[in-house]
Amino acid sequence: MWPEVKTLFEAFIDSISGRGIRPGLSRMREAIKISQLPGPEVKVIVVGGTNGKGSTAKKIESALRTTGVRTYLYTSPHLIGFEERFRFNGKSIESAELEKAHEACLSRFPNGETQAGLLTPFEWMTIVGGKAAMRAKSQVWILEVGLGGRLDAVNAFTPDISVITSIGLDHCEQLGSDLESIAREKMGILRSGKPALIGSGAQPWVDSVGAFYEGKDFGFSSNSYQSLDRTTYKIQNTGHPSSSALALAVTEIMMGESALAKASKSMMEAQWPARLDVFRETPLGIMDGAHNPSAAKWLCEQIQTRWPDEKFEVVLGVRADKDVEGMVRALHPLATKFVTIRDSEQHLSPSSQLAERIQKHTDVRVEYSDACVADLVRNSAEPTLITGSLYLCGELLRDLGMQARVKTLN
Repeated sequence: MWPEVKTLFEAFIDSISGRGIRPGLSRMREAIKISQLPGPEVKVIVVGGTNGKGSTAKKIESALRTTGVRTYLYTSPHLIGFEERFRFNGKSIESAELEKAHEACLSRFPNGETQAGLLTPFEWMTIVGGKAAMRAKSQVWILEVGLGGRLDAVNAFTPDISVITSIGLDHCEQLGSDLESIAREKMGILRSGKPALIGSGAQPWVDSVGAFYEGKDFGFSSNSYQSLDRTTYKIQNTGHPSSSALALAVTEIMMGESALAKASKSMMEAQWPARLDVFRETPLGIMDGAHNPSAAKWLCEQIQTRWPDEKFEVVLGVRADKDVEGMVRALHPLATKFVTIRDSEQHLSPSSQLAERIQKHTDVRVEYSDACVADLVRNSAEPTLITGSLYLCGELLRDLGMQARVKTLN
């Protein structure tokens, strides 16, 4: 369990939170150059996309770790503690190691300042994570894009392989109001002469010469994987077919076809908290951080496939800038009622305002609650689906004492 008292790293992130999000690569490139990151022996994989990038990055990490390489997985946001963002060989970094990397970076960049300007909180985390990865002698870095792609902090690194999972409408204020504009931002992580893998959810908005396309150049269907050289391998079902196909294709490029069997087994066992996550068996309780309509649609389809006869009390917490109406339409087939709720740190819309907003878009009963999500779950005797935000899922995991399931992943 992580400490309750804030670490120096957490306190520093709080102190620079006012710097916000400032797209651009000049500050990161300066910091990377001075820090001499990541080193010539390291391979870098950058994973972007609107939905599915976190689970795809995790499957890539799991698959490559099975081959014996030392992995570093960088994802965001965290569910309970910052340490989750930095995973080494599947385990969250220890607080003491994170502190050492933080202090080493502060000695180079007092107050997080470079000659190109002050680093933002996400940029600082990215640099500190890179320093920790160098200290751990990680051989492969799997970096999940935080926002967009072209101007995101992780794109300041030079990827050896780029992956784009999907294109959807999200963060439209920053990335553009149509799929074509968003796709252009996501495509910024591609590099000339380096392998690029494009998921089915990114087509047809991504068109890049020389890229490998899921369903055309490789793919996963039923219990088989079609490799880049068109060989078919019988492989056990590994969950979402697109993320599995992308992870296996990355493994094939990096480690060769001989690694595919072990890689697929590791992915089958991989768990990604708050992604179609069953936190209670009876009555059925599921949490998922879906926070846009396309993610909610996928969630609905997955639940209808796996639990075709179940209907749920859908507990919904959503940020004010999200397309909650589109999410409600996507989740409508699952719902016996919607219950709106807010997280304790108040990142999400007030529950009464959210209920009023969605009542116009559904004929299912809508209620709002001022209870915390854990109490709501404890007092519910109905099948329950918690969704709309990773903040909400993280709070539930924390309050139910499930920290261990997010610290160490299979």
